[in-house]
Amino acid sequence: MEKTTKLLGGWGYILLIAGSVLGSLTFVFHLVALAGCICLLIAFYRASNELGQRKIWRNILVAIVLYIVASLLVIFVVGSALMAAFHGGAAGTSAFTSGAIGGGLVAWVLWMIGAWFWYQASIPLSESTGVGLYKTGGLLIFIGAITVIVFGLGAIVMLIGEIMQTVAFFTTTEKVPANSPA
Repeated sequence: MEKTTKLLGGWGYILLIAGSVLGSLTFVFHLVALAGCICLLIAFYRASNELGQRKIWRNILVAIVLYIVASLLVIFVVGSALMAAFHGGAAGTSAFTSGAIGGGLVAWVLWMIGAWFWYQASIPLSESTGVGLYKTGGLLIFIGAITVIVFGLGAIVMLIGEIMQTVAFFTTTEKVPANSPA
């Protein structure tokens, strides 16, 4: 894998992790997470081209789109439910409860499906590079997405998976161009 791809992937994960963990502090950290996500998209695209595995790019793209849809769903559905609660009295409280729970469950299902595609992108990356941390990290991200509903435990598992994939990007051996001296 080329050095640029490795750096984009490793630093992309670092930005994504930092932005996700610190996102509740200020809006700027959401932009940091977005920058990390863009770096990761570029890294996975480059890796799929370098390794000749188009399914890496296809799966990671589906995963990112599902994550975005799930996030927007939570923002709009829960936001609408909050508005109903503030303006609707008892009926608003009922709308808030059903809207928040229903929107949250749909977003969680989309998040799990996205995590499955992330794992599917990690498998050929692991097989092509010989670095097992990609596959293990992808599996932990998937397991974390499933178990996130259990007291947030899954968020810690996902964080560990993302850290493992960060390490995987930084430890993957570089491809030396054929015409350069060794």
